Amino acid sequence: PREGSFRPMPVLRLVITNSGGRIALELRVPSGPTEGVMVSSWHPVSPGVMVWEKFVRLGPLPAPVGGISDITRLYVAKYGVPEVGRKVFIRIQQLNDYVGNLVQVVSAVVPAASGGSGKAKGAKTIAKP
Repeated sequence: PREGSFRPMPVLRLVITNSGGRIALELRVPSGPTEGVMVSSWHPVSPGVMVWEKFVRLGPLPAPVGGISDITRLYVAKYGVPEVGRKVFIRIQQLNDYVGNLVQVVSAVVPAASGGSGKAKGAKTIAKP
């Protein structure tokens, strides 16, 4: 590998909001470069599913604005708007040079519009080598 070809992948967190029935999927990107990062996903699944390993590429990670990459359009273009109560898994993979195997998988359940803050409950991150 070329010197300097490895860049650490940003640490991400998936946040799904439901504001009056308008669903938004955002990846919180607190630090690190986002160039060369591919976003993949799958159809929404049952909220009881804890691990998911099938993914289809959605596209490159959008540049973050204020530490947030909005992936709503990428996801909706492929799978439509996810239903309330379904879990969404997102995989983020670094694709720079030889580093194609650094992967993070994040998930969250689509919240109901009424009650609470409208933020997904049980959002979690699973890092894979």
